[in-house]
Amino acid sequence: MGRTTEVMSSRCLQRILAALARRFAGRRFRDGLHAGFLFPLLFAVGLSLSAQAGVVTNGSDSDAGSLRQAVADALPGDTITFNPSVRVVTLTSGEIQVTKDLVIRGDATSRTSVSGNNASRVFAVGLGTSVTMTDLVMRDGRVSGAAASGGGVFCLGAA
Repeated sequence: MGRTTEVMSSRCLQRILAALARRFAGRRFRDGLHAGFLFPLLFAVGLSLSAQAGVVTNGSDSDAGSLRQAVADALPGDTITFNPSVRVVTLTSGEIQVTKDLVIRGDATSRTSVSGNNASRVFAVGLGTSVTMTDLVMRDGRVSGAAASGGGVFCLGAA
């Protein structure tokens, strides 16, 4: 099952559980269990499913299984990991914009790297966004111009 399917499934589950919680609010089941207790518990389980790791399965720039697609599909708080077969991700359509809190964890044994392809910076992190990157090498980032900075990672709004 691919990452996109997992995210859509967990979002769908969240919607279903929220609808059930609204439908059965205040009702009691035959055994006396109150719906007000059961459905928030199930909703919390649904939320935890959305934090499952997205896995980068190829080194392309924007196809399904790419890092760019994993970042786009991720929910705030998700963890993105890399299949050990992915050693280098080469960006060809510019920097990856990260605008939600994420953890991006490379594979330490394969020394995962993300290349700006000597054409762009690698990551631009949005204002107020928290991103944790581990076991990830950023290389070949390039910026130009008088105000250019952050060839690997540029944090918007950072002094």
